[in-house]
Amino acid sequence: MSRRRLALAALLALVTPAACEHAQPFSAGTPEPNVPYAAAFPRLLTFNPGADLTPAWLPDGSAFVYAFSLDRADRDLCLGMLPAEGGHRLRVICHTPPALDGDSTNALLEPAVGPDSVLAYLRESSLLGAVAPRRRELVAASLAAPDPGRVVVSFPYTAPDGLLHTGASHIHWLGPTALAYIADDVTYQTQGTFADTIVTPLEIVRVDLSGASPVLTVVPGTAGATSLALDSAGAMIYTLPGDTRVYRLAPGGGAAAVLYDYGSAGVPSEVQVRGKVLLALIDGRLTRATLGDSVLVPMASPDSTRILGRPALAPSGTRVVVELSGGPPADLWLLEVP
Repeated sequence: MSRRRLALAALLALVTPAACEHAQPFSAGTPEPNVPYAAAFPRLLTFNPGADLTPAWLPDGSAFVYAFSLDRADRDLCLGMLPAEGGHRLRVICHTPPALDGDSTNALLEPAVGPDSVLAYLRESSLLGAVAPRRRELVAASLAAPDPGRVVVSFPYTAPDGLLHTGASHIHWLGPTALAYIADDVTYQTQGTFADTIVTPLEIVRVDLSGASPVLTVVPGTAGATSLALDSAGAMIYTLPGDTRVYRLAPGGGAAAVLYDYGSAGVPSEVQVRGKVLLALIDGRLTRATLGDSVLVPMASPDSTRILGRPALAPSGTRVVVELSGGPPADLWLLEVP
């Protein structure tokens, strides 16, 4: 798929919630002054009564995109954009206008913004009240026209290695014509009125979009990958279950190298890297390391009674946005990296 470089200003061509409209061009938002609601760290960034999930930074670090639940019966999920230090939402991407989809749930998840202002995300649709979505697809688009975009992968599908992939997470742009993600096995369990979603990571997949049809390749040696990130050179950084090492796979391929080994400190997951700064979750706690140094610095959670997850390290390496879930619906916090 051809992808011309877009000016970063095109990112601002999104809409406010009341103006979301399927397959329409997006207009600029309000020019109101926008400042953080608080100055201290840790800093609560989202005040939505529903869940706020899966943050992903813009390449220039000026803002980040995330998924948030609408406070409505259908519980739609849209994509919002917040400024780097917090404030009100700058823009919103919804799949359909609220007046047209009250009988269904439409969810936009797992956003990823490319260095050339391209956008990828997971889109799901289900009947109102259904446990499982009737449609799930990976979409590539421009930030100027994020919906409907181009469907590049429809789930479920059988991967080249024979495994059934039913979902995706940790989406990243490898360049203007390639994506990578962790392919997942997503299952649903119900007991009475209680429903649970179980996500099992399977392996890392690369999607080449340079031709007429997407080409999917399973990355060897990534079975059960517990995190996927990119470094400044575009190399894939990942971790494996039960393994204390962090791996780096260069953009040109070949064998993966060990980037860092946590050794007796524990098994890392949800790794993020910017320059020499390395963040990882170890036993549910966020820890900073420095490449080339064995000293680990634990980072305090905003609330130790809740579950901390999906850290998104800013391009500067000095800030990280995290999900805090368990108890109230998930919300996003900004932490300062020591």
